[in-house]
Amino acid sequence: MLSIAVAVFSAFVSLDISSRLKYAERVSRIRWVSAGALSLGLGIWAMHFIGMLAFHLEADVSYHIGIVIASIIPAIISSGFAFYIVSRQTARPRDLVISAVFISIGIVSMHYVGMEAMQMNAVLTYDPVMWLLSAVVAFIASLVGLYLLFSLPDVSRFHWRRLVCSLLIGLAVSGMHYIGMGAAEFTPLATPQPLTGFSMDSTLLAVWIGGSVTTLFVLMLISLRNEK
Repeated sequence: MLSIAVAVFSAFVSLDISSRLKYAERVSRIRWVSAGALSLGLGIWAMHFIGMLAFHLEADVSYHIGIVIASIIPAIISSGFAFYIVSRQTARPRDLVISAVFISIGIVSMHYVGMEAMQMNAVLTYDPVMWLLSAVVAFIASLVGLYLLFSLPDVSRFHWRRLVCSLLIGLAVSGMHYIGMGAAEFTPLATPQPLTGFSMDSTLLAVWIGGSVTTLFVLMLISLRNEK
């Protein structure tokens, strides 16, 4: 529930940013695109990582910090690409589809790179059908989200619609994540090895990540409201 809430809130902040792109000057547009990429990218990543912590295994799990940090990069880059498309005055349906392909690649890469950060006494493999389904859901989520990001500036005063759009984007991204988690298959190692990664109470770490990212989003939202 916390992971989904983070995804929805990050989508809400991102939609608020997208509503300003249409009227922004060049310098301001670059700033808003960067802010949107950071908010949506961090939101997707935080939702993913909290969702991983919600996944309970019988074996102990630790996380490779370097890989965890590396998994943030595809999320931010793909989100930046989305906001770059949104910042343009016009976009053809073909542009949105092509953009959705690249963005979904970024989301899927973030998810499965993040999964590789899990260190445990088990071999990680994936069910090919579930893996493909997660990629399809990521594409559909990217296409719907991109369409909403692009069209919402015309109805920026309708806050209820922005809230509904945020909920749809958050649920779509969460759906991709949990289908991807369902595709994972863990085969215990015959000879257990000592874990060397970062280990911490999952609930505490999830709350810490969720609280930190949400605080950042609240500060960004306040900054948006105070922007002249």
